[in-house]
Amino acid sequence: MNEHQSYALCWLVVLAVMWVWSAEISASDCPSDMLEIGDFCIDRFEAPNTDTGLPLVMYTFDEAEAWCQARGRRLCFDDEWTRACEGALGLSYPYGNAHVPGLCNDDKTWLAYNQTLLNQWPMGVSGSDVESLVELLAAARAVSGSAAASADHVEYLYQAEPAGSNSGCASSDGVIDLCGNAEEWTRRRDGGLPGFSGNLKGRYWAESRTCQQSVTGRGDSFRFYELGFRCCLGLEIIFTDDFESGNTDRWSTTSP
Repeated sequence: MNEHQSYALCWLVVLAVMWVWSAEISASDCPSDMLEIGDFCIDRFEAPNTDTGLPLVMYTFDEAEAWCQARGRRLCFDDEWTRACEGALGLSYPYGNAHVPGLCNDDKTWLAYNQTLLNQWPMGVSGSDVESLVELLAAARAVSGSAAASADHVEYLYQAEPAGSNSGCASSDGVIDLCGNAEEWTRRRDGGLPGFSGNLKGRYWAESRTCQQSVTGRGDSFRFYELGFRCCLGLEIIFTDDFESGNTDRWSTTSP
């Protein structure tokens, strides 16, 4: 093989690698129950991220993070959550700039809560193995009489609706219930303060907030009857030019 033929062959190899790379990144590497937005994936629904499932509540920041990590994911960063909510146009709400009461589940009547009963919620039941609200409440009730009273009070206060019930409450990327329904833990991109890593986003079923508004004054051990979460997953490009081993450029999901 002469010099010109070797040169041409090298270019053919390069073009073939580029074609494989472009084919691989044309399809989302996000799991089927997540949506790809820029360089991250986000759960379509609030945890437990199931179609028609009721959002989990009564999770602290740390418990929510553990729940996501058990599934190979992590809590969303607050800027990721905001981007998913506002879309590429920077909207105030998932559906537009003007608030429409009830388009998301945000117009329920507020019910007075009893903090003493909420404080009786048992430690350890808001675990990473929980797959449904029914399972969560049953686990709490099984601990003790006072824990059962707490679970009963949470159920009385609870006014979230099954995932997908409000078809108009979808972002331009198709993420459901970012505003209203259950408030959501996110992780502060700036790191927050010791013991205050979270940013609460989206508010809940009895109050509306914009995509951009935040609540950063709740500590990592805070739990509440209307507070849930959803998970995210990072996407990064891993580059390699190790042609001899058969490796090529590709997308890879990561969970930093």
